[in-house]
Amino acid sequence: MTALTTIVGLMPMCIGSDTFIGIPYAPLGRVIAGGMAASTVLTLFFVPYCYTLLDDLRETATRVLRYATQGRPASETP
Repeated sequence: MTALTTIVGLMPMCIGSDTFIGIPYAPLGRVIAGGMAASTVLTLFFVPYCYTLLDDLRETATRVLRYATQGRPASETP
C-alpha cells in the first residue's frame, strides 16, 4: 500500500511540465515510479516463485539422494 500511494503521488510529477518551475522533473518522477512498480511486482510475485522452485528442488534432491544411498524409491520406505 505504501508503494502504491507513492506511485500514485508521483503521477502529477510524471506528467507535469517544466513551465511551472522551469526545471523538468518528469523524467525523475517516471524513474522513481517505474522503479517502485517494478520492485513491488518482483517482491509480490518473483520472490515467492523462486522460493517454490527452490523448495521443489530441495525435495527432488532429497529423493534422489535417498534413492542413491538406500537403493529403493522413497514410496517403498516403510
